[in-house]
Amino acid sequence: MTCSADSIGAGIYARGSDGEFDIALPPAQLTLSTNPASVPGGTSSTGTITFDEPATATTTVTLASSSTAAVVPATVVVPAGSSSVTPATGLTVRLNPTTVKGGASSSGTITLNSLAGPSGVNVAVTSGTTSVATVTPATVTIAANEASGSFTVNTVNPPTTTTVTITGTGPSYSGSAPLVVDQNAALQMAFSSGTVVGGNAAQLTLTLAKAATTAQTYTLSASNSALSPRASVTIPAGKTSIIIGIPANAVLSNTPSTLSASQSGTVLSTASITVDAPVVNYVLTGSSTVTAGMTVYVTVQLDGPAPSGFSLAASSSNAAITVPSSVSFTAGHAVAEIPLTINAVTSRTTVTITVGGKTCSIAVLP
Repeated sequence: MTCSADSIGAGIYARGSDGEFDIALPPAQLTLSTNPASVPGGTSSTGTITFDEPATATTTVTLASSSTAAVVPATVVVPAGSSSVTPATGLTVRLNPTTVKGGASSSGTITLNSLAGPSGVNVAVTSGTTSVATVTPATVTIAANEASGSFTVNTVNPPTTTTVTITGTGPSYSGSAPLVVDQNAALQMAFSSGTVVGGNAAQLTLTLAKAATTAQTYTLSASNSALSPRASVTIPAGKTSIIIGIPANAVLSNTPSTLSASQSGTVLSTASITVDAPVVNYVLTGSSTVTAGMTVYVTVQLDGPAPSGFSLAASSSNAAITVPSSVSFTAGHAVAEIPLTINAVTSRTTVTITVGGKTCSIAVLP
């Protein structure tokens, strides 16, 4: 390893009887030492640059290695007034704890093998498996005359126990440490029923095989618009299950839908349900007997709100009463009325009105 520096010298200015003269002293001498002087491959040695007198100005020292087996910083700055400096040539990554459950965090520390120089040191910190663990911040800045900086590793619940390598990379050196992320309790989801009428909420239970050591948050999504789940749900630390409602939207026809729960884009559990279109609860008339010329309506009640464009076929069993061929419902409403036209008869006639599979009977009198 070699090094060189800007010339550092001193001058004396004096006045004699015969005029002025300068006396130039030789430049300061520079020495380089390493400790230890011999190291196994893959480890580091600490180098110290020493002047035989304090630098009169901030001085840049250029370092070079005669072999690729040893890597050194390209330059080291010696502040004015200092006579030595020990540049950082290595770092250590430490994690606490070194094993976490999925969803928990670990505190990390980057420690240099000597104090950072006047400009400080930036260390990039990365995760070897970003789908399981991410690092914040991505760059740790170690200030001048400091030797360490901190960061946080955040994890999600992995499909299986996963070892993640956390690496810190400085200007010309790096270090790493393993973090074991254990799978948290497996997640199961189930709806309380296989079907739900659109416009109502389906009851969903999320269950862990064992209590979570930390709060577990899952992103919810549906395979189609028949379900409108909340964006996420959290099972608190120490709990094994939670029950929530999943809104089902009104649909024109029975529609299967699958709900998924995921962490960091990985689906951990699914549950399926069929959202049913509304059906008729009953068909009701205000009068059981009518005569020609009366104004009569039949009321149709659905078991849930109608979606946009929802209609049902209507029919009459006898020409004594004429009905529209279909009845339309206002979106979001569950009730509609059908006007009936009562025609003249010569004898009592019982007529059956049918809408959506439900019926009511009306007697038409002469």
